[in-house]
Amino acid sequence: MQLSQKLANFTKGQADSLRKAMGKKIKEEMDKLFTLFIDGCVANGHDESKAKKIWADMEKFAQYAFNKSHSTCYALIAYQSAYLKAHYPSEFMAGLMSNNMDKTDDIKKYIEVSKKMGIEVLGPDVNESNYIFTVNDKGHIRFGLSAIKGVGENVIIEMVAIREKEGVFTDIFDFVTRLGSKNANKKVLEALAISGALDCFEELRREQYFGQEDTMTFIEKLIRYANDVNKTTNEETNLFGESFQDMIERPKVPAAKEFSQMERLEKEKEVLGLYMSGHPLDKYKKIINDLTLKTFEEVKLSKKTEYVIGIVKDLVKGTGENQKPYMRFNLLGLESAMQFNLKDKNCEEFGKYIVEGNAIMLKIKSDSFVSKKENKTIEFIRIESVIPENRFYSIINRVVLSIDLTDTHQEIIAKLEYVCKVHQGNIPLILSLETPLSDSNSNHLQQDEIELIEDEENISSPLYQSLEFRSIAFKVDINDKYLADLYEIIGESKVKLII
Repeated sequence: MQLSQKLANFTKGQADSLRKAMGKKIKEEMDKLFTLFIDGCVANGHDESKAKKIWADMEKFAQYAFNKSHSTCYALIAYQSAYLKAHYPSEFMAGLMSNNMDKTDDIKKYIEVSKKMGIEVLGPDVNESNYIFTVNDKGHIRFGLSAIKGVGENVIIEMVAIREKEGVFTDIFDFVTRLGSKNANKKVLEALAISGALDCFEELRREQYFGQEDTMTFIEKLIRYANDVNKTTNEETNLFGESFQDMIERPKVPAAKEFSQMERLEKEKEVLGLYMSGHPLDKYKKIINDLTLKTFEEVKLSKKTEYVIGIVKDLVKGTGENQKPYMRFNLLGLESAMQFNLKDKNCEEFGKYIVEGNAIMLKIKSDSFVSKKENKTIEFIRIESVIPENRFYSIINRVVLSIDLTDTHQEIIAKLEYVCKVHQGNIPLILSLETPLSDSNSNHLQQDEIELIEDEENISSPLYQSLEFRSIAFKVDINDKYLADLYEIIGESKVKLII
């Protein structure tokens, strides 16, 4: 605004019009003011080409610019936020989650960030949680009760008030009687049980709340029990001085079939909007970390063929106008989700592997084409292959075991040799050995069973050498049992799967 006034003699009104036109990209107004600006600069004796350069710079700057007062406010907020995150990380992350209670995707993101910061995020708990996300004495973040679908604000306020006034709830019977059937109704108890908020009562499993005896679920019996108890008072006694409350029989906890891991997680997601106690892909974390991209956003940035793993959700099947089948589905990964489409030949070839709720691996590549109809470049993800769950290990070309010979004794070498012998197959086994240059521990390994892999990166420091050897004696079969045995012997971090 000042430049236009000083260089081109703009009035304050014209300068403000220029600001609006540039900020909102109003082309007609900008064209009109451009001519006025250039003419004004030339009239003041400025070079026309320099005036045009100044205009271009102002135009680019105005696409995202702030005045000083606005910038100062942002700078102050940024400084305060950085200070809080550095010195009060748990409280800072809990605050972020509390301010985004209704945004499940943001909550997921903040939970992942918290984990990477070393902050544990615990599920809801009627004996510790409050309305919002809070930090407990150990520095862990406790899930806010208001994030549970089906549990209203008034119920939470009453629950927290009772707990703070009278102490924590000792068991489920104490909980329902103190809270009362008005607050502890069927909908609330079901939501609390499914979310894990009642897990603090360790004598009960989640599924037992839904167990049935005599046509009534345990939750329904708890509500009736609370009603019976609250109809009387401790002062009411029988002829022998016994309290009527104490005489009311507690309902028997029913037997119930334990939820599978997937059932438990899906029920959590129903009321929390996310998986809290785990993730359906947890058992594939090693493969995901070693062989695939962890987030689907990375796919768009990569120009090469990549692998991703996820759970099939929201599957839609149909027949297109060309009378050929198509599929549309969301692939739920560890940290994000993405929609994919299968058409024509791909659908016929890979469709049998796309089943709702199943884990699959996709071999994909980011691609693009120029649409003549829309006259623009359209980006898309091309599916090259679909790999079912029982063939995830089939893409592995070799497995690398990292062994520090200064911390490895003959017994460990013997165990490794045994499990490799038991699980022989076709996958090359690579031993990455790290040892001081003068160390003779490599004598543990028979020289006729390994061969050195020539690699400039093998020498890692003047004092230590890191050498990779290909096992001549063993090729292995990669399976769950073999990997579990390796993790037990040398630790999961020492095992690397490579495509």
